[in-house]
Amino acid sequence: QTPLIQKKKIISSILKKKIYLIFMSSLSAREAVLKLSTLNISEKNLNYIVSILVECCIQEDKYLNYYSQIAEILCKVSKIFKKLFEIAFLETCKTIFRYKINKIKISGNFFGYLFSTGSLSWICFSNMIITILHSNSSIRIFLKYILITIILILGK
Repeated sequence: QTPLIQKKKIISSILKKKIYLIFMSSLSAREAVLKLSTLNISEKNLNYIVSILVECCIQEDKYLNYYSQIAEILCKVSKIFKKLFEIAFLETCKTIFRYKINKIKISGNFFGYLFSTGSLSWICFSNMIITILHSNSSIRIFLKYILITIILILGK
């Protein structure tokens, strides 16, 4: 590898570490978003925030609303983040079959929260075909937890 590629990988890993540490050290979602805003991340690297946030959320033993609140704030502050989280949702739908049941449940809760708060557009569901032939049990469980979360939040 060329020195330029190696330098970019090092910078990328340092940025990812900083983002991760912000999520782990912040006491509230607002504090985390404020700290993220001080990083001055370029638009092409904003996807790191989204992917690390989703990954941090599903790595927990149980669903923590904290991560969803960060995502909600980011989506409502920036259309770019809204689009990136919609892409993350679609990617999760494609790869959900790889997850264990607890991670599926947590992912469903995370995205369900975002749909229920209006942070994500319902259009994300427009390309989904949910039949026995076109889906697997993982995607159906994922959607079940999305819908349960939406009902719990909007039913209040």
